[in-house]
Amino acid sequence: IKDSRLYLQCKRQRLDEPLRQMGFDCPKSKDCFVSMLGQRQCQPYTVITSKMVFMPQEGEAAGLAVIQAMNHQMHFCRTCTGERQFLQLTVTSAEYDSPPYFPGFASTNRSTVLAETEWNSEEIVLQIEMENEKFTIRYGTSENALQELAVVDGALLNPEKVGCMSGTVAGMYATGNGEDRGHYAGFDWFEIKSKIP
Repeated sequence: IKDSRLYLQCKRQRLDEPLRQMGFDCPKSKDCFVSMLGQRQCQPYTVITSKMVFMPQEGEAAGLAVIQAMNHQMHFCRTCTGERQFLQLTVTSAEYDSPPYFPGFASTNRSTVLAETEWNSEEIVLQIEMENEKFTIRYGTSENALQELAVVDGALLNPEKVGCMSGTVAGMYATGNGEDRGHYAGFDWFEIKSKIP
């Protein structure tokens, strides 16, 4: 935290790293973490909003994430490919035949781009409104000037095969997508609002 702003580094670790077999021989490492600050969703109607200052370099991404168990995630991020600066909404799911604590566990991640749009300004306000299984994704120059990017089915994060769980985690993140970088994404503020029916 510096000058009243939270900075998350674009480290090589991703939120959606491939799932691994569980075991007792997992080495402890300071490198086994991602740049994310999140909070558990406590009500079925929740709105998360944040103001971010970030001009990504090639391969970097930062923004908001909603995370479920077993690599079922939705990312709303600011990213860059070549000279193109844009916002992107993706959903990731994991395919597997058995739980990770069974011998022979293997999984495959699948990511799908749900929506994207050009964005060249360094500052942006990002918002994900979760109303039960209806997710409305918005962005803009200020909280009072948001426009809709997409409305998606939140059930994409919670397929039947996942089974019981304790809920989703939503928050801010940054990643270098496989490369450690000295670049940081700055977050001026983060707000999570829940509405009890």
